[in-house]
Amino acid sequence: MSKFCPANNIAVTLGDPLGIGPEVCFKALLSPRLQQTTRLTLIGPLGLFATDPRLKELRQKKNILLVDTAAGPLSRLRMSPKTAGLHAFLALKKAVALIKNKQVCALVTGPISKENVKLAGFAFPGHTEFLCTTFNVSDYAMMLFNDKLRVVLTTIHIPLKKVSPSLTKQSIVTKLALTARSLRHLFGIPHPTIAVCGLNPHAGENSLFGQEEKTIITPAIKQFLKEKLNKHTAVLGPLSADTVFASAIKGQFDAVLCHYHDQGLIPIKLMGLEHAVNMTLGLPFVRTSPAHGTAPDIAGRNLADPSSMLAALNAAVAFTQGS
Repeated sequence: MSKFCPANNIAVTLGDPLGIGPEVCFKALLSPRLQQTTRLTLIGPLGLFATDPRLKELRQKKNILLVDTAAGPLSRLRMSPKTAGLHAFLALKKAVALIKNKQVCALVTGPISKENVKLAGFAFPGHTEFLCTTFNVSDYAMMLFNDKLRVVLTTIHIPLKKVSPSLTKQSIVTKLALTARSLRHLFGIPHPTIAVCGLNPHAGENSLFGQEEKTIITPAIKQFLKEKLNKHTAVLGPLSADTVFASAIKGQFDAVLCHYHDQGLIPIKLMGLEHAVNMTLGLPFVRTSPAHGTAPDIAGRNLADPSSMLAALNAAVAFTQGS
C-alpha cells in the first residue's frame, strides 16, 4: 500500500454535481467525527457551490486543499446530465494524476451517476473498473464493510445471467487471496476466517440445484488452501447464502466471499447504508467510497446523511496511517 503513500494526503472527489456527493463531502469534511490527517485534497467543480457556506468554511481549513476542475462559472439549475457526468469524470482524472505524481496516498470517491458519466464518454461500469484499468491492475475485488460484516464480490457489475459463465476456479482463488491479504494488512487480523457462499439455493444441495458448487467453488477453495502463502487463512464453504451472513454478523467469519452483486450488497445495506463503506482491493493505493448512490431526488435540499462518506473518509485515514 505504501507505493503511493509519500505523505498522509487523501484525495476526495465530489462525484456527480447533480447528486448528493458534494453535500455529503462538505458535511463529512466539516464533521467533528472526522479523524485527523495531514492533508485532504477536495476535487470537483467547486465554483458551482461558491455561495455554499460550508465551502466557505472549508476554505478556512489549513489542512484542506481545494482543486476546482471547472474552467468558469457554472449553474446547477442549467447543468445537463452529460455535463454533470463530464465534471465527475474530470475530478476523477485529476485525482488519478495526483496519485500517479505521488502527491496523494489515497482516494475517497463521491458517488457518480453511471448514466451521466456514460453520456460524457466514460466507458466503464464504475469507479472500480476505471481505476483498475488505469493502474493496470488485473486482480482486484470490491469489498463492502461495516463494523460487523465484510463482503467481497467475485463478480461485480454484470447481468445475472452471466454470473455462472463468469465464475471460474481461478477467479475465486484470486478473490480469496485479495480478501485474506486485506484482512491481515488493513484490518489487522493475522489469522482470518473467510466464508464462501454457494451460488445456488442451499449451496446446490449436493448438486440437486446446480453444479457450480461441486465443479468450481469447492475445487477453488481446495486449491487456495493448498498454497503455502495461505496457511494462516481458514476458508469454509460453499455455504448456503441464506444463513451465512447471520453467522458472519455474530463474529464467526471475518469476511464472506459472494458471487454476484446483490448476493453481497443486500445483507450489508439492510444493516444500514450510513455505516457501510465500499473499498477496492488490489489497487496500489487505498480507495474507499460511500456505499450509496447519487440520490438526485434529494440533491440540493440539505437532506443527505453524510455518515457513509464520513465512514469512508475515516477508513481511508486509518488504512493509510497503518500502511
